[in-house]
Amino acid sequence: MTKLVYNEEQSIVNFSIWNYFTEMDYSRDLDEQVYALNLGPLGFWSQLESTSIVWFAIQAYGGVYYELSTSMKNQAIGQGLIKQYIKDKKALDANLCSVMNMTSEGCAMLWEDPLYGLSDQNHY
Repeated sequence: MTKLVYNEEQSIVNFSIWNYFTEMDYSRDLDEQVYALNLGPLGFWSQLESTSIVWFAIQAYGGVYYELSTSMKNQAIGQGLIKQYIKDKKALDANLCSVMNMTSEGCAMLWEDPLYGLSDQNHY
């Protein structure tokens, strides 16, 4: 149960949530629909209405900075290194597949996979 209290301009809402639990003295049917209050979205909407846009901008810039300084840097270094050794399918076979004793079918799959293949540098 939730009690909502709005301010005079109807722009801010305060709410108090209370839970009531009771022991069930019967066996519940597993097909019976049970309703529960989902508190996650309530907290999300409360934050959206009460947090200033400046705070969201600071979080967004922090996320961009973190990605640029950590994972994106590592990805660029990895792509640069692997392109020195695996330029095409022939180089893949010579530098990786033959060393790992892979079959030609396995090597072809490693190169040509549409989602994770090494033929596209955006896949690794």
